[in-house]
Amino acid sequence: MIAAMKRFLGRAGIGVAIEYEDARDLARHPDMQVRRKLARRADVKPEILY
Repeated sequence: MIAAMKRFLGRAGIGVAIEYEDARDLARHPDMQVRRKLARRADVKPEILY
């Protein structure tokens, strides 16, 4: 989960595609800002957001 957050926040590098499992975990994150950032990403599959 920590690796997912680092990739999500861009600390691991620019342009890193998020993996399906990481996106799924972030979609369930209790912090609304994390979920909003996930929703703004172009590389997230639509089914993750619903």
